[in-house]
Amino acid sequence: MNMSRHGKTYGLKLQAVFHSVKDAPTTDVIKNQHSKCSEWGPGCKMPRSVALDRIEGQLSISAGLRNDRGCRLDCRQTNHVNPVSMTGKAGLGSMIFLYESLLASATPTYNVVSLGAKGDGKTDSSKAFLSAWDGACGSAYPATIYVPQGTYLIASKTIFVGDICKNAAITVRIDGTLVAPSDYNVLGNSFNWIVFENVNGVSIYGGTLDAQGTALWACKASGKNCPAGATVIFYSSATPTYNVVSLGAKGDGKTDSSKAFLSAWDGACGSAYPATIYVPQGTYLIASKTIFVGDICKNAAITVRIDGTLVAPSDYNVLGNSFNWIVFENVNGVSIYGGTLDAQGTALWACKASGKNCPAGATTLEFSNSNNIVVSGLTSLNSQMFHIVINSCNNVKLQGMKVSALGNSPNTDGIHVAGSSGVTILSSKIATGDDCISVGPGTTNLWIESIGCGPGHGISIGSLGKDSQESGVQNVTVKTVTFTGTQNGLRIKTWAKPSSGFVRGVLFQHATMVNVQNPVIIDQNYCPGNTNCPNQVSGVKISDVTYQDIHGTSATEVAVNFDCSKQNPCSKIILEDVNLIYMNQPAQASCVNAEGTSSGTVQPTSCL
Repeated sequence: MNMSRHGKTYGLKLQAVFHSVKDAPTTDVIKNQHSKCSEWGPGCKMPRSVALDRIEGQLSISAGLRNDRGCRLDCRQTNHVNPVSMTGKAGLGSMIFLYESLLASATPTYNVVSLGAKGDGKTDSSKAFLSAWDGACGSAYPATIYVPQGTYLIASKTIFVGDICKNAAITVRIDGTLVAPSDYNVLGNSFNWIVFENVNGVSIYGGTLDAQGTALWACKASGKNCPAGATVIFYSSATPTYNVVSLGAKGDGKTDSSKAFLSAWDGACGSAYPATIYVPQGTYLIASKTIFVGDICKNAAITVRIDGTLVAPSDYNVLGNSFNWIVFENVNGVSIYGGTLDAQGTALWACKASGKNCPAGATTLEFSNSNNIVVSGLTSLNSQMFHIVINSCNNVKLQGMKVSALGNSPNTDGIHVAGSSGVTILSSKIATGDDCISVGPGTTNLWIESIGCGPGHGISIGSLGKDSQESGVQNVTVKTVTFTGTQNGLRIKTWAKPSSGFVRGVLFQHATMVNVQNPVIIDQNYCPGNTNCPNQVSGVKISDVTYQDIHGTSATEVAVNFDCSKQNPCSKIILEDVNLIYMNQPAQASCVNAEGTSSGTVQPTSCL
């Protein structure tokens, strides 16, 4: 039989063991007698019949309990029963009834509708689903989460976390349909819609998950700047998880949590298995330069999952001239998903704008001398200097990034790549006061795609050639990018001084310009402040650069400007299907020391 308590259904087994086996009855059935167990609530009755089995000289009784008005479990009480009728010996000694909760025909059930979900397809039901999960996780018995017929909106990324779940037998029975928001921007670059993370013993039966992805497919097919979207992912429970809160972090935005983060890193590094560092919702102060070192890390599969926000000190003098805030150094196989890094750089920008003597500030996040890195869905706000730096790394993927700073914020490059190979930057929105993406010396095999840039200084290869001995840049692809109100669009810039550097094998493809001051520009006379390079020429050799399908509007009359080195003229420049206008009129082009070809429709008229 079943017992019901607080809307949940239980199965129960009753056992009785005879103290005096010699006095035990030989009957197979004993009629029910009243139980005097005081812990049973009113209306709780013993079953009408109790089955009796004889095993190796002992007798046990097993039966279901019937509940009328909510009985307690785990009642242990010595009771005396007087049989109504029986055969065999007349005496039945005292019995101890042991009430044990066992899995029977039913388990505790958490109905999402009872917890607030609405099957109308319009009301966000995610909280009700999470409440059901919390209830099932907290149960000492196998539990069921039940989703009745209906359409249930799960309006945001929803994570069912198993870190503190004590139940390893949860069944999810779905008779209805779960739908994602119809507006794909709601999930945006969250990359996941429904996640089971670090769970154990979860079974899902039936149901429909409708992510309503058709509108996003159409957006991507159109070539527009679209979010990456989201998927349904189940994460293995075999992954050890290090929750920074469990290690002492506080999400109050005031308590320095850097030690807890480093402790989590040490734990993950010491694990013999792929490990996860988890940052729950909240605001965590990282009050000093914090370096996650991989030199002695034996783990090459560490995931950092951030649902909260990390903030730097509001006083810029604390980081001062440290040049970095958060650093991953000599690491391998690190992936970061989600979260926000807020460097609180506005006060430092104001200091620099005032002309006062101010510290340089710190780059928000840097990966140095590292391999096999993934950063996905991360937001970087108000960096003091560069937002994200990839330095001397191999095989790095940045996807779904959001970078935000004011258009007049100094030296706040969005993403800077230098001395690295195999870097991919995808589906990101960057608004900043300097280059949206900058490419430094020694960068090879770089792929940039689906980027929204503005405000900012565009996507720049360079500056290069500052040093006389410098590695070159080659095999760079920049495609499907939109520049809005930026100072530059597609730029290559080199210092006007001797250098061994070079740029070659570059493809700029499918770029849209919206009121951009310099949509296409090569500047080999870059010399900030006219110091250390006046009257010199650039030694950087630029060749094999293709501009394909570049269109939109220029904020200045000269939309294409190739100002190349007198000593090393630009060569093999290709213009193909370029259409740039200025104030509804054909724009102009300017070429100095530049050689190349054009094909297709090219406007302004090629000057190569």
